[in-house]
Amino acid sequence: MITPFAALIGDILVAFLVALLLIHPIRLFGRKVQRQLIQAGWNYLIEANKATEEYSLGERWLKRWLIYQLDFWIHLRTMRNSLQHAFWYTLSLGIPITAIVVAINSIWGFSWYFNSENWASAAWQMIVQDQVDTWRQTMATSVENAALTQGLTPAEIFAITPKAVNNNDDFSFIVIGDPGEGDESQLALVETFMNVGRQDDVKFAVI
Repeated sequence: MITPFAALIGDILVAFLVALLLIHPIRLFGRKVQRQLIQAGWNYLIEANKATEEYSLGERWLKRWLIYQLDFWIHLRTMRNSLQHAFWYTLSLGIPITAIVVAINSIWGFSWYFNSENWASAAWQMIVQDQVDTWRQTMATSVENAALTQGLTPAEIFAITPKAVNNNDDFSFIVIGDPGEGDESQLALVETFMNVGRQDDVKFAVI
């Protein structure tokens, strides 16, 4: 139950970092560079409005851009006096980019950094790491005790005895460790493993 909550917190933190370290600096720098252009744009629109009540297509696009710049300036002024507004506005700037990064994550393959579920599971792993070996030993002992009650000998409990293997001929087998989370880079290997497994001397696979 802690994993989705921790993942949500991780996504919010990433959104804040994106807004504070990327979006805000870029927009503040752009506003500083474009200050004279913005003033000239407003002066132009005021004069154009005096001449005619209707704007041309280019003037309408100019007006939208100027209103966008004015809206940003109003948010900045409000943020100076309201911590709540600063929180929500900054979050609203960072969330879209964070969402896009998460959405296109599968395009470049599995990423530990951009998968907040793994940050949550890593935190959980650190909490329980001292107990893991104890749990594994308990599980193995339980399997062993259950097998002994069914009449198996200790040597047979964890033995692999494929029907295709005899004691006279050499054979091969496949060992696969950590199959992963099933992204494209791992799915691309499935057919290769299947082709190897179809060879006559390959008798079984251990995952």
